[in-house]
Amino acid sequence: MGNYENSEVTVIAVLPEYENQGIGGLLLAEVENWLISKGCDEIWLTTDIDVDLRAYGFYKRLGWQDSKIEKGNRYMRKFLISDHQ
Repeated sequence: MGNYENSEVTVIAVLPEYENQGIGGLLLAEVENWLISKGCDEIWLTTDIDVDLRAYGFYKRLGWQDSKIEKGNRYMRKFLISDHQ
């Protein structure tokens, strides 16, 4: 799920029995493409501050960058290539 009004990726979730099959990456790509279609050039999300959790490595592998840590959350961002520029 995403919110184009503030350029946020709000939720990416995969049931445990479907993990490690590439589904999470496909879901994230769908949200990113949808946000691009809405004119977003930079998107962001929040995740846990623990870099040892799988989510952090997942996002890093897919091109996300650390932005800041604030109030117990890690903020990450990604710059998108858009036809709307």
